[in-house]
Amino acid sequence: MKTYTLVFILMLLALYSFGQKPTKHIVDPKAIKLNNEATKLLGYNNNDSTLKGVYLLDKATEIDSNYYLAYSNKLTCLTQLRQYDKAIATAKRLIRFKPLAPDIYMMCGEIYDKINDTISSNIYFNKALALSNAYLDTMKVENINYDMFIMNKAVTLIMLNQQVEGNKLLKQLYNRQKYETFKEHIKSFMNKNKKELLEFMEELSNYTTEEKVRKK
Repeated sequence: MKTYTLVFILMLLALYSFGQKPTKHIVDPKAIKLNNEATKLLGYNNNDSTLKGVYLLDKATEIDSNYYLAYSNKLTCLTQLRQYDKAIATAKRLIRFKPLAPDIYMMCGEIYDKINDTISSNIYFNKALALSNAYLDTMKVENINYDMFIMNKAVTLIMLNQQVEGNKLLKQLYNRQKYETFKEHIKSFMNKNKKELLEFMEELSNYTTEEKVRKK
């Protein structure tokens, strides 16, 4: 699981940053301090700690309303607390920061799915798919981000209940991989339906957060 987590983080970082204009925003040091205090509370699976984390992150974003990382951490907290309405609002705030990042639309779709709003979830899943396709249409196979976008596309297809097509892409991606670490990561996503994949990704997300805490 530890290896999968590292690969998963790197994949998300690449997808979030790809296609985004470099930011010139300098974060207020007071907001950074509050965000750092909040992240120490994440991963304990303790509602009191997570609520305190949200309080600190709210303070951070009050000080600096353009602090992307604080909103991202707040989304993690709100999802753990199952405060899905607030989580959706936070995800939409992240989209305003990075409107070309397919994984943020994916996350928003997943949250809508948790409240059984399939109409809204499919809107965001389709947007994530459209962005992935747009990048892939103009990207050479040799591009370092190509396989990451293929994987993102495959997962999005499964979220849209196009399981056969999504798993076909994952299998193709797996078969052409030279790096065993990434192959094992891809394999962990293969042959899963939407429900199984959502459960796996939630488990992966929780494990990632716990790892961050243990390393502090």
